[in-house]
Amino acid sequence: MLNIEHLTLFVSAVDRGSFTAAGRANNKSLSTVSSAISSLEDKLGLALFDRTGKYPTLNDQGRAIYPVACNLIFQNDKIVSIANSFLSDVEDSITIGVDQVVPIELIEHGLILLADKYPNINLSIIRGSLVDLREALAKEKAQCIVVLSEGTSGDNCEFVHFTNFEIVGICSTESNLAGKNISSMSTLASHRQICCKAMFDNPGYQQFIIGFETWDVDDFEGVVRLVELDLGWALIPRVVAEKYVAQGTINLLETSEISRTSNVLSAEVRFPSNLVRRPALSFLISKLTQMV
Repeated sequence: MLNIEHLTLFVSAVDRGSFTAAGRANNKSLSTVSSAISSLEDKLGLALFDRTGKYPTLNDQGRAIYPVACNLIFQNDKIVSIANSFLSDVEDSITIGVDQVVPIELIEHGLILLADKYPNINLSIIRGSLVDLREALAKEKAQCIVVLSEGTSGDNCEFVHFTNFEIVGICSTESNLAGKNISSMSTLASHRQICCKAMFDNPGYQQFIIGFETWDVDDFEGVVRLVELDLGWALIPRVVAEKYVAQGTINLLETSEISRTSNVLSAEVRFPSNLVRRPALSFLISKLTQMV
């Protein structure tokens, strides 16, 4: 049977370009690395490095073995991680719902941390309207949902506020609204507004539907695409708009008045009061909460 440590030092030597660098990276002496790789070669009955020069260089056999060795190390690490998950009672999977009017960008960092902490967790993200997500939560098709803040813990749910996000106006770079200082929403109301469909069903977002004529699409990416084509203007989260503004495909509208109340919305995580929060879900919720 092959020694995983020997394989690890072999891969490290290839990745870092020398036995010495592999030793430094793994806190091993040069002699230990050299001995481990020699033992691996003896076990395989193949030389993996050409040692005729001043420094060992990977030969054809070594190049063929290298990707397989990488895969074996990955599988070994995965086995260990799965075993640790069972020992710590980590759930196999998590399903979360994210309202279509809540930018996925708001939870990206939490998802990255979750993947780093629990690399074997299976994550499913449901995108839907507030009504759809409430139903998914009630029917236990999702363990938690990310929605606009309601400020109450009704429906036998608890909630954790985790972030605010700003709504901004956008238009095409070719639009006759571009570069104009718009002092009143009535000016925009006379032009076609492009909306995300879920805006119409979400009380928190309905204040941003001000156009006399509206077109609607399923998501904000679709909204932006229609705006890029100069088919209308839109009100969308700044975090979504920024990347397209940076690409130069849309402009931010110059206006200080977006709604009658505030152009800032809040997002929260909601979950059933009787939910057993196992390690991975608890970790995700805690990391989102820390973003406040």
